Amino acid sequence: MKFATYMYNSEESIGVLSNCGTEIYSINELGLDYKNMVDLIKGITEQERKRLKKNIADKICSGLPIDEVVLLAPIPKPRDIISVSQNYVSHVKETCHINGIEYIRPKHCSYFWRRVNRAVAHNGNISLHAGISSMMDYEVELAVVIGKECSRVTEKEAMDYVFGYTISNDITARDIQKTLTQYAYAKGLDDTTPLGPYIVTADEIVDPHNLNISLKVNGELRQNGNTDDFIFNIPYVISDLSKGMTLFPGDVIITGTPSGIGAGMIPPVYLKKGDVIESVVEGVGILRNIMD
Repeated sequence: MKFATYMYNSEESIGVLSNCGTEIYSINELGLDYKNMVDLIKGITEQERKRLKKNIADKICSGLPIDEVVLLAPIPKPRDIISVSQNYVSHVKETCHINGIEYIRPKHCSYFWRRVNRAVAHNGNISLHAGISSMMDYEVELAVVIGKECSRVTEKEAMDYVFGYTISNDITARDIQKTLTQYAYAKGLDDTTPLGPYIVTADEIVDPHNLNISLKVNGELRQNGNTDDFIFNIPYVISDLSKGMTLFPGDVIITGTPSGIGAGMIPPVYLKKGDVIESVVEGVGILRNIMD
């Protein structure tokens, strides 16, 4: 199933997409009583999932045409977005080349946190922050949504804690990133964390470690990779994080980006006002945003 948060008649709701993807059904009208996406992630039972699927198939209520609602980020105000740094072989080689150093495969997984006051929605505007940066860059990423409280889990257990997947774009102010010794400010500016358009439940993705992932700017293909290029896979990341910190339902882990960033082009090409970015993950969808 694909779950979404949306606005209709000035009211924020959560819903599930029809099987054909052209309509969205309010989960309340389908018989469930959850007020927001995190509540749904935390509380939904297997029996309720089956009821949703049956009610959609039986068309017990009318759906809204998807083009008549305004999609919000599926989790508009995420509690935590944890980012995996340098997790594709191709991107590590790219950054080593940019920095003029020899490629060395990372032995340890490193993380940083994105501060998000409100995630940017599908078709929403990403801020250029032209007053403080002239080097805004993109990084398409598969995002993992945690489904239940998770502490000290093994790699074997880890995938049981995944609710589903969505798409993010790790927008980065490269000039700020170069100036500072940590990533928090360069990757945590307001209105620079798009998320969406939906959360696809884990059962819909056969193998998250073999998904094509790509990004276009104004129709030009910039990034084109596959999650089989991960250095640290999803079970490892979840288990590694959970050794020292508790993950909660609705927490988001963004899993790194393939090569093709603007900073790696010759000469480097950064985002500008009006650029349309399309971030694509196979089986999950397309997240489209505009630089403003």
